[in-house]
Amino acid sequence: MQNELKSLNRFIYKLLLLYGVVGGLWVVISDWLISQAVISLPINNKLEMVQTLQTLKGWVFVALTMLWLYQVLRWQLQLLYQRYHLLNTIVEEASDSIYIKDHQGAYRMLNRICAERMGLSIEEVLGKTDDQILPPEISTPFMQNDKVVLQTGRSLTIEEHIHNVIHLSNKNPYFDHQGNIVGIIGVSKDVTEYHRLLEELRIQKEDLAALKSVTENSISTLNTNELLNVLLQRIVEVMHVDSAVILLNESNSLLVVGACIGMELEVASEYPIPIGLGYAGMIAKTMKPLYVEDTEQSPLLANTLIRERGTKTLLGVPLKRQGVLVGVLHVGWRSHHPRSDRELRLLEITAERSCMSIVNARLYEEANHLSRHLQLQIDRMPMAQIIWDERCRLRDWNPAAEQVFGYTKAEVLGNSYKLLALDHSLRELIQRALAGDMTAHQEMENITKDQKTITCEWHNTPITNTEGKVVAIISMVQNISDRKQAELQIQNLAFYDPLTQLPNQTLFLDRLRKTSHSSYQNFAVLLLEVENYQLVKYSLGHEVADLLLLAMAQRLKACINPKQTLARVSSQEFAILLPSIDDPREAAKLAELIQQQFSTPLQLQGYEVFSSISIGICLGNRPALSTPNPLSPVPLSTAPRPQDWFRAADTAMHHAKLRGRGQYAVFDLAMHEQAIGRLNLENDLRRAIEKQQLQAYYQPIVSLSTGVITGFETLVRWQHPTKGWISPSEFIPIAEEAGWIGLIDNYIIRQACRQLSQWQSQFPTIALQVSANLSIQELRQENLIALLRDILQESQINPGSLKLEITETCLMKNAESALPMFFEMRRLGLQLLIDDFGTGYSSLARLHQLPINTLKIDRFFIHQMESQKESLEIVKTIINLAHGLGMDVIAEGIENSSQLYGLQSLNCEYGQGFLFAKPLSSLQATELLSQVFTQQKSLTSSPLWTSR
Repeated sequence: MQNELKSLNRFIYKLLLLYGVVGGLWVVISDWLISQAVISLPINNKLEMVQTLQTLKGWVFVALTMLWLYQVLRWQLQLLYQRYHLLNTIVEEASDSIYIKDHQGAYRMLNRICAERMGLSIEEVLGKTDDQILPPEISTPFMQNDKVVLQTGRSLTIEEHIHNVIHLSNKNPYFDHQGNIVGIIGVSKDVTEYHRLLEELRIQKEDLAALKSVTENSISTLNTNELLNVLLQRIVEVMHVDSAVILLNESNSLLVVGACIGMELEVASEYPIPIGLGYAGMIAKTMKPLYVEDTEQSPLLANTLIRERGTKTLLGVPLKRQGVLVGVLHVGWRSHHPRSDRELRLLEITAERSCMSIVNARLYEEANHLSRHLQLQIDRMPMAQIIWDERCRLRDWNPAAEQVFGYTKAEVLGNSYKLLALDHSLRELIQRALAGDMTAHQEMENITKDQKTITCEWHNTPITNTEGKVVAIISMVQNISDRKQAELQIQNLAFYDPLTQLPNQTLFLDRLRKTSHSSYQNFAVLLLEVENYQLVKYSLGHEVADLLLLAMAQRLKACINPKQTLARVSSQEFAILLPSIDDPREAAKLAELIQQQFSTPLQLQGYEVFSSISIGICLGNRPALSTPNPLSPVPLSTAPRPQDWFRAADTAMHHAKLRGRGQYAVFDLAMHEQAIGRLNLENDLRRAIEKQQLQAYYQPIVSLSTGVITGFETLVRWQHPTKGWISPSEFIPIAEEAGWIGLIDNYIIRQACRQLSQWQSQFPTIALQVSANLSIQELRQENLIALLRDILQESQINPGSLKLEITETCLMKNAESALPMFFEMRRLGLQLLIDDFGTGYSSLARLHQLPINTLKIDRFFIHQMESQKESLEIVKTIINLAHGLGMDVIAEGIENSSQLYGLQSLNCEYGQGFLFAKPLSSLQATELLSQVFTQQKSLTSSPLWTSR
């Protein structure tokens, strides 16, 4: 304002100066112009003209100056009006009350805000004093404050109250132009909200102080019991309550008192509260605060310790952390206490902060417990634990590490890895772990305190800080020296023969697999079988048999070079792998060398033992060959397995054994096809036995003196559904090897007895006997006698009409063990017959001891009777021997009359062969017997067979 006044004064000065300058110039210039205008006029006229022009000049000057002054004054009035309007706008739009009072206290000017705060309009206030418009309790302080300003002439700032509204008033004296106080200018600001905020700030400050008082000392302890007691004590002091209880969630189903004030802890702790029941249980279930003004009226507090202790009002809140219930905190007053949002808020904040302290304390206790437990586990851990720092120095060492390496903890701390290492392997392993490698695991050799080298297994785990930087390494170390030794022993047992220490079949097949897959040379597999191993074992014992194998292994080693593999693949079989051969004949040369090596006897514990070897050879092609070698075909597929080569050698060895003792054979496709055919035949035979597709055929046995049929030998025949008739010489050996011959014998004996029973019923006048073969497997059956008894009972035949044929070879192998069974058969009434007699050359000494009824001379001797005198003498001897022992004789294989006449001359009782008939089916044999029966009925006594 002062600047504006100064500007106005300068403007007036400039205006007056300008007016003087312009007026002077006007006088000078106008007088000069008038003088020039009248210079040429006569003197009389000149004076009159000058007077007229001077008058005109004055009026023109007055008119111009008036116009100019009008414009200047108008411009100034517009400026004043704009400033007044701006000032009035500011005053009216101000949020504060603005007013002017005169020396008597009457309002001369005020804005709208000032009038509204007094509850009046501007018109109702102007010209009036405070005591005229306001109550005395309000106006009196106002007027006293105004008086102080008017008397002192100084400004006054003071709070004034109007209708519960607080104003901060700034009152200033109002001076006239002479400096006399003529009134007061006042500005009042509504500070009611400011005072409310100050009050809230004060309350918050008090709450923060209370919270600080509650929690500041609780953080200093991490003992849960001490912490709970401190918290409760502070809560009681801050909230001025009579009791306080903290209950903890122990099992997600029960609340247990952790600490309490206002009741006995021993008593309270005896009553756990189920979550969902009672006052605290309901808070825990709902996870919300709960206020009870009168415990006498609340059903949640019936018959509780809280009511018994005189508590009238309760306020409780849940203790929760991240939505998980930790417990319940509730306080109580012994008098009725009104609900207070501030107290509830304070208790909730207190509960939240207390919950953090409780959780931290419980976590600390749990961590401390786990730490002690972990340290105890580490100390008692049977595996060594070592901690390294980032410089590969030892920082920790448990007792198990002391046992492994021999150093005490004091001796190793601070030492480097070199204390335990034989080389840089340990340092490299630790550095891998320091680089963050979680798979830093290795087996290595280490050194102990007593300079002993041990094998250890290291598992390393990096330890990182909060920033993820690796700061240490934990090594779990185990001494595996014993395990390594055991693994070597296990490996030796798994891949080597314990007797000869040669590779076993597993290792041999593995080397064969590698050779067949990776070799680009021809290779060979030789499979060798010790032919008399079983004889040596059962005659001289296991010890000598083992010495035989050891001696043979030594001789076989002498036949091969170090690049070739010799293995023992079964009890009496060896195998040789030739991984690289230039000529397939090398394998055959090796086989011949081996057989030559075993041409001389072996000396075993004073025994001289000759042993021969059968060898099967399989030749393998290198993969690069496009045309297969005919001597080394692929057995089963274009990508044979090691087992295929091995099986091919086994097949070749089988064929070598068929050629005789001490032979070798090379595998070819014909052998494979024969083996496949045999396998298929074996499968078909199994099905034929199961489905009872085998048939019983009957070859007549004739009395050589009368030509009359006295019986039949029952033979087995097999008609294959696709291959037709299969010779017994093909399928009987298969059945014997597979162990099925006993099933066949049982079936044939049963069929023979059934058929004999039918013939006896159909042809009662013909005396017949049937014979059936009894194999070695049948003789070994414990229930053979019971089985024969059942067959006799089922067929109802006379036991004397059944003969059981036993080959001489079978008899000699089982004479001692089967002798009681032979006598048991005789007691049943059965007859026993020795088949193929004369081929064994060993039964004569025991023949008189056996309960035999009949001897059957082998067809070999019958066929040689005419051409070889020795055979005739053998037949004669057998017949005489049988007759001397009370036995009768059957000659088999009679094919011509000459043989028949020769046997008749030697008094041989019976015979069979193609001369009389080939084996007949059941139907054909029945038709033949029908002819005999017809002749008997017609009283014809001529025999069916006579000399031909």
